[in-house]
Amino acid sequence: MEKQLNDFQQVLKNDPLIQELEQTLAQMKGGIPSKKSFPIRDADELAQEGRHLPELKQLFGNYILEGSAVLFPSERGVGKTFFLMQICLAVSKGFYWFLNEPIQLHGNTIYLDFELGERAFKRRLATLYEGLYHAALPAAPFKTLVVNAQGGLSKALDTFTGYVDQYKPVLVVVDNLRTAFREVDHDKNSAMVNVIAGLMDLKNEKGFALVVAHHTKKNTSGTLTHSDLQSGAGAISDLFDADFFLRRSGQDKDLRLLIRKKSRFCEEANGAKLIKLDPEKLWFEFLADEVEESEHLVSEKASGNSRENQDGKDEAIARLLAENKPWKQIEAQLGVSSKRVARVKASLSTFPLSSIPSQESVLSAQAGKESEESGKEQPPF
Repeated sequence: MEKQLNDFQQVLKNDPLIQELEQTLAQMKGGIPSKKSFPIRDADELAQEGRHLPELKQLFGNYILEGSAVLFPSERGVGKTFFLMQICLAVSKGFYWFLNEPIQLHGNTIYLDFELGERAFKRRLATLYEGLYHAALPAAPFKTLVVNAQGGLSKALDTFTGYVDQYKPVLVVVDNLRTAFREVDHDKNSAMVNVIAGLMDLKNEKGFALVVAHHTKKNTSGTLTHSDLQSGAGAISDLFDADFFLRRSGQDKDLRLLIRKKSRFCEEANGAKLIKLDPEKLWFEFLADEVEESEHLVSEKASGNSRENQDGKDEAIARLLAENKPWKQIEAQLGVSSKRVARVKASLSTFPLSSIPSQESVLSAQAGKESEESGKEQPPF
């Protein structure tokens, strides 16, 4: 009997399932991790496999790549919700391009709203869809699904996981980091690492791309963009594969800069993307790529703009004001905002209108100079 018991114990000891269970229990008690959790691999094998890896498909150019985790810090009130909703709609509605960026992967998208609430979100969507209906869209069998959860992600995690299993999204947007994890101290690295790591585990398991909206630090409108510009703990940026920013332009109230900085999967971007928010349709429109960010900074000191160029445009505004041109005409003609026109007008108390030559007087002076020079004997060449 004793021999049979020993044989049975030996069988259990050699059973792979029992061995894995013992390793798991040891890991839970702080022992050595199981081989399954942390496999050791030969670098030669990894390099060989890396040569045959397919390129990641683009959901919004190199800004959002298939299966990646992206941090999206933006200034408050800049339109990040509209922008992210448009990305979701572009991916699910079958856009091939959006804001001059290719979309190679289409599918269901899920938007997790922890900020606006259902009523405000409905109003914004209604406006966006009015602009969407006028676009010629290819047939796409996918949907953008919205979850309004005011209690935070921790309370809705099980429900959200169920939605991911049901709809199998290619893109999930969390808006925003602070309201999604409102119970956590966002200035503590350890706290933020724990909550974001759980979200990353779910992303890796399910295979969707993740974009997390966040805020930039206060009083940084005149600072050139860098990856540590996000508010809160410094470790937040390290946990993501990439980041990009949506920032205001100092040249016009409707202009925005889209700036891609860190990326683990592709090369750095050359300059910023200049886009414009249509104040009526609330859709963003593409204007230009590879724009110099410093020329659009709100802070004149940090922008690096030459005083000569700045004064040149201000003088043009003042000249048109001296000619009693309407403000709307000045804004349209020079491409400036109403705030800038107001600032120039206010400064005219120390820069009198009488000292500004009108356009007619400038043209007349130029014509007189040309006439005078034409009467001179020309050199024989």
